[in-house]
Amino acid sequence: MTDPDNFQISSDALMKWFLQNASAKFNPKVALADMRHQGAGRGLVALADIDEDEELFAIPRSSVLSAETSELKDRIPKEMESMNPWLRLAYQKALILVMIYEYLQGPRSKWKPYFDVLPEIFDTLMFWSDAELAELQGSAVLQKIGKLEAEKTFRDEIIPMMQAHPDLFAPTPAESLANAQEQVSEAECLALAHRMGSLILAYSFDIEKDEDRSSKSGEQDGYVTDDDDDDEEENLLAKGMVPMADMLNADADRNNETLIMQATNHIPKGAEIFNDYGPLPRSDLLRRYGYLTDNYAKYDVVEIPTGMIVEETTKYLDLDADEQQRRGHDVLEESGYDLCLPTESTSVFLDELLIAVQSLLLPKEQLSGRHLRKGIPKPVKTEEVVAVLREVVRRRQRSYATTLEQDEVLIQNGLTGRKLLAVLVRVGEKRILKKAIEELDSTLIMSEADAENSHRGIQTAKRRQESPLGDGDKRSRYT
Repeated sequence: MTDPDNFQISSDALMKWFLQNASAKFNPKVALADMRHQGAGRGLVALADIDEDEELFAIPRSSVLSAETSELKDRIPKEMESMNPWLRLAYQKALILVMIYEYLQGPRSKWKPYFDVLPEIFDTLMFWSDAELAELQGSAVLQKIGKLEAEKTFRDEIIPMMQAHPDLFAPTPAESLANAQEQVSEAECLALAHRMGSLILAYSFDIEKDEDRSSKSGEQDGYVTDDDDDDEEENLLAKGMVPMADMLNADADRNNETLIMQATNHIPKGAEIFNDYGPLPRSDLLRRYGYLTDNYAKYDVVEIPTGMIVEETTKYLDLDADEQQRRGHDVLEESGYDLCLPTESTSVFLDELLIAVQSLLLPKEQLSGRHLRKGIPKPVKTEEVVAVLREVVRRRQRSYATTLEQDEVLIQNGLTGRKLLAVLVRVGEKRILKKAIEELDSTLIMSEADAENSHRGIQTAKRRQESPLGDGDKRSRYT
């Protein structure tokens, strides 16, 4: 770990670098502080009350680290042109390559003070061991890490380009260009690519084209393994590293040639200023950023794959494998559905999931290709829907190696480190599943009560119809 003096020296150097550009601004009410006593690194704190929408700082576009601002585009123009930074996936690969180049330049890079304060060690899931990842068994986040796919991209595209230009990509920052003619080892390249990919995943911002500054943005899973449709390519924005911005609770107002960061609400004196990542489940918070906070627990979800819903529905209907496959293909278009923490006005089960199960339960004659003959059913928890959902939820509960009660005991016994992070993710998801079962039980009880009340009403009406006195003479029986 860097000693305290170097830590502060690096912080001071970053501030000096930031302000050396005449177009840069930094609010005197804000200070870059050492937050290691709170288990963090550096952070921004308010030295005085900050009003909502007050400008925190402004950074010129020339100080943003991107494929457009790095000199690498001039050193290997053909290669960089082939990695068009405005196209899907390519902009991530281009930025990874640019960041490796600038990092290996050491003092020759104008972004060295920025690299000096960026983390080198990560708790993101990409860096967990197999044993550590096993603690997340049952969580759908394991399918989102994409380590093998990322490393294939590194080996197929990033590393060959680095090895083809040993004069530009030295094995370590300390080596001069004159001594960098040897081939860069694959292990060193792979480690650098992982580090830069993690920094991009955690800290990068969407940067608009100069000629088309819209408000659209795209978010990717993994480093370079997004599978969105190709027709969305032109609508995505390139990524850039914006010094200071990753530490702010702010919104970027991209305006002219400067990126302006503003406070989204009132910040009292002495408070730390946070960046709000939006409604991320804690599993994704851990995957992307390597930490958890209780504030994100309300956004936790349990992901239900479409295949599981189809299988449990066809089991309930006792359908053969061919019909199961046909229904899964013809009826459902989503890859999966989320269960969410309920509120006073919302359910664990979103309407889309209820409609999906109801559609799968329809008679064969009401299904036609990807269209329902009588339109989309209403999202109602019928007895059949409840039965299917109960099996789906129970199956998801069984996918975890431990129970909710066992995990809560583990937390009480004082877990620490990555195992604690994994157990907290598991607990959040298992609590949603518990709420799901409780909601289904409540629905069933209410349905049975409604049925009983309906039965009593029918019997009362029947007795009235059988009475020889009729309703008009009913009172004379008691006089």
